[in-house]
Amino acid sequence: MSQGEKPDGELEELGRMLDRALQAARPRAGFEEELWRRLPASGRAAGRPARAVLGRLRDRGWERIAGAAAVLLLVGLGALLTHHPGPASAPSGAASTPSRPGAQQAEPAVAAGARFGPLPRPALEPELSAAAPRAAQGAFTQATPVPYFGPADVTVAASLALPPAGTVRRYPEPSAADFASRMGARPAAGAGPDLFTGPGFTLTVLGTQPRQGLAPRFVMTLQGPEPQGPPPDPATAQRAADGFLAAHGISPAGAASVRVSGPLAIVTYAADGLVDGAGRPQDLEVSVRGDGTVSQAAGPAVSSFDTATYRLASFPQIADAARRAAGGGGPKVTLDQARLVSVVAFDGHYGYLEPAVLLTGRFEQGGQAYEMRLIVPALDPSQLR
Repeated sequence: MSQGEKPDGELEELGRMLDRALQAARPRAGFEEELWRRLPASGRAAGRPARAVLGRLRDRGWERIAGAAAVLLLVGLGALLTHHPGPASAPSGAASTPSRPGAQQAEPAVAAGARFGPLPRPALEPELSAAAPRAAQGAFTQATPVPYFGPADVTVAASLALPPAGTVRRYPEPSAADFASRMGARPAAGAGPDLFTGPGFTLTVLGTQPRQGLAPRFVMTLQGPEPQGPPPDPATAQRAADGFLAAHGISPAGAASVRVSGPLAIVTYAADGLVDGAGRPQDLEVSVRGDGTVSQAAGPAVSSFDTATYRLASFPQIADAARRAAGGGGPKVTLDQARLVSVVAFDGHYGYLEPAVLLTGRFEQGGQAYEMRLIVPALDPSQLR
């Protein structure tokens, strides 16, 4: 008999002691199966390893111990699962709800890996954005002061109180054909895949353009007389724009403002901080003729998003990044204005509207006034790929 091994008499006495100790705790016939069925599905999945252990105990003849252990393990597991509902409760910093575009939302703490995982970096080339004319407004070369995107020796004098976290909005790249169909349009014969026609209008639907920082957008141009004469008054223009958008199932995200551009009144619905690579807002705009009819509508082609909360960098970190991005050399510029915006990033499947800081500062050179515009990602670097 090896050391530590008990003689048969002692084993028999131990067995009798266990019988007496477990008699009161021994479950009735079928108790374990009934208790097992009463557990929720998540509890049964979590408890399978414990049940396997009990099965092995029975196989070795320890039925009474297994029965008592079943009571303790299964009742304890049920209580634990009742107290902790399981994966339906999202961890802090990883919450996500489908939503319409909204203001940046902040939470005091954010998990290192938020729901969308590490995010793509914006790939902005502001010169491309500045050179591209926009619907109802000209290229930046007509603006005063002239926007400047080249290298500069910058001093960051601005300050900005940033929340610890911000909201990232994600959208799948939309189908141009699906959007056109909702507008009542069909592919234009002999034209490219982004051009459609409908009753009395033509429609262009463009996808995400990450280098220009442009989210998917549409331009609808309606047939009618060339705009001429005085523009409509602001109230008439907004009523016409609101009615046109409602008729096409387009819900503006922001408040409206009206400005005059020659014979047209331009009704602009604010874009909730979304700017392109040159710092221009990506608003929804409706141009209204003097007779109250709509001439053109242009704006975002995405209206709903998934959202997730991500940690933001501190403003000193952003200021350091701005100095590095400016590259040095060139004119001396003091960046004295800063505001929190959103910019587009793209990974080939999803587009992301990510928090960023737009820094600006004015200077003169050769008698010409310039405004330097510099966009810096506001996300903590650990949140980016």
